[in-house]
Amino acid sequence: MNKIAKAAHSWDREPDNWYVEPSWVTKRLCEVEAFSGRTADPCAGMGNTIKGASEAGVAIGAARYLLRRYRVGPVLVILAAAILVI
Repeated sequence: MNKIAKAAHSWDREPDNWYVEPSWVTKRLCEVEAFSGRTADPCAGMGNTIKGASEAGVAIGAARYLLRRYRVGPVLVILAAAILVI
């Protein structure tokens, strides 16, 4: 099988997989694509997707799952929370 060269960028993995897109990206997407029915962002993070969709007039719900790890001396503390916004 022939390999096709990619013109893509590669970034280092962020701690806790925390990747943040600017809100203008979602706003622009919503301006050129039609969304119908219920729209949701299941991994809302900082809320930039919700902000962009709302600015473009798309009703959107969201959820955020938060996972953080802390070390307190020899003990590893894991904080997990799910937040749902409709």
